[in-house]
Amino acid sequence: MKRVGIPFILAVIVVTVLLPAPAWLPCGTGEAGRSLDPAEGDLPAGKAREEWWERREGGYYTVRSEPDGQVVTYTTLELRPGDLYIRSDNARFRVTRVDGDEVWVKEDGEERLPVVEVQDVEEVQDVEAGRSSSPAEPEAQLGAQAERFRAPLVGIYFTHSDESYRPSSGTASLPPRGEVYRVGEALARGLRENGVRVDYREETHAPHDGLAYLRSRATVRKMLARMPAVLLDIHRDSVPADVYTTEIQGRKAARVRIVVGRQNPQAHANFDFAKRLKAVADRLFPGLVLDIFFGHGNYNQDVGPRSVLLEFGTADNPVDQAMVAAQLFSKVIPAAAGLTPGVATPVTAAGLRYLWAALGLVAVVGGGFLLFYWLNRLRRPG
Repeated sequence: MKRVGIPFILAVIVVTVLLPAPAWLPCGTGEAGRSLDPAEGDLPAGKAREEWWERREGGYYTVRSEPDGQVVTYTTLELRPGDLYIRSDNARFRVTRVDGDEVWVKEDGEERLPVVEVQDVEEVQDVEAGRSSSPAEPEAQLGAQAERFRAPLVGIYFTHSDESYRPSSGTASLPPRGEVYRVGEALARGLRENGVRVDYREETHAPHDGLAYLRSRATVRKMLARMPAVLLDIHRDSVPADVYTTEIQGRKAARVRIVVGRQNPQAHANFDFAKRLKAVADRLFPGLVLDIFFGHGNYNQDVGPRSVLLEFGTADNPVDQAMVAAQLFSKVIPAAAGLTPGVATPVTAAGLRYLWAALGLVAVVGGGFLLFYWLNRLRRPG
């Protein structure tokens, strides 16, 4: 083996291992009868599994803390013992039991959010205003190959397509497309103004039943073909409006609840991303993020490490308040995902594990080649 071969081989190994791995996994339609939770078992062939992960008969749950019974929050999510709830002040609660309409939790310390270096709100807005002044190239004119080398893309879709807002539409359910689409449009518009590409999907997944997530998975599969950096499922909640109502920069706004399913292989990566979203929002727009639920469910989040469900307000908030929240949150998403210079992307625990594993692999393989090289040299005559 020539001496020049050793450095070349090591360089190839380093580049191959340390180049960023694809963020998203191949997404099939999934086996309808198979659950990601081994405890749930499989259904007979040909029968689809209903995946609700929310209260089916209407109403909501009251979340109370042990032992005093104080109200912590309200939710429509179907929670189970072991699920986590991160309050707006970052207090962490763990679900201990569910008793009828009440979910009991126990405080479990404080959740540490990533340390993010965010510019002042005014500076971030100045940067984004400068970007929005330059016309964007129409995506329709770009070929599929050229698109792969463009800026990162954020995907937006709507599993519960009928969700709407009573004060403005007169109903909480407006099939086939409720006012939640207006919220998604506001979010997409804000992202584009900030220089971020958006894959905004208008597909509907009615009816609002236990198979909606299976139907929206087909939409997710289409989106993955465009290699998104972030995937967002837009919803609205059904708890009392005062839980979500706030005022930010002099405007009435709905707050945002982030929901992450812990029933899939990407759960902790998505939970890390949810915490980054909250950390950035807390710096830019304090009070915008209501809380984070890390609970039972999949929500089609098994496909990638930056996939979350966002609840913009509740059915009893006016849609205008939810749209204000979406416009503000459009500044949070690219900063948290490292798509703008507004924030230094934090190194997560998962990222450090990957880095150390990669370096270890380089050391082992490289050391093996060096050992092989020196053994061959020792065996050579004179």
